[in-house]
Amino acid sequence: MFSLILTNFYEKQKKFFHKILGFFSFYIQFLIILKGTLIGNHTDNYISDIEIYEPDFASVYELLLTCESEIFRVPPKLSFLSDVTHRKNRGKCAVIGTTVDGVLASSVMTVSETEYAAIIGAVATRADYRKRGLSRELVRTLASRIRGEGRAVYVFSASEGNTRFYRNSGFEIAAAFTEYFFI
Repeated sequence: MFSLILTNFYEKQKKFFHKILGFFSFYIQFLIILKGTLIGNHTDNYISDIEIYEPDFASVYELLLTCESEIFRVPPKLSFLSDVTHRKNRGKCAVIGTTVDGVLASSVMTVSETEYAAIIGAVATRADYRKRGLSRELVRTLASRIRGEGRAVYVFSASEGNTRFYRNSGFEIAAAFTEYFFI
């Protein structure tokens, strides 16, 4: 029901701006902010059934490239590696992953952290390992660790599919907004 309302709202805004600003080139991105909650009957010390480790950032970058899409853009390699290394060295970036058949199959990381909250992002799973629950387990595990530190945990979602995924992973919608980009 919520997704239908968002879709209708988005379409109305899009038509309105096309009517008024038809001579400009622009695109609209609708984002939803979701906040982590307790997952079913799990507590903040959630323990996953999959083997989880801390992968190196170069491997995470290569995995992210395999998942790049219109709504998920991967930054240049040097920018990514220098940013995450800098944040990791200052305790402001956590990354976890899991392997299948010796290959990094899925990973998730925090993309922003403060003493009060963290934002989970860069959730990626190789196409041939999807629909096995790997990302869901990683998101739940990392969210549990963050909540165990007494911090709130959030994710951003730019698609109905991602919103569904995060809601099924224990997040609830906290806010929604629209961004307009003029080219």
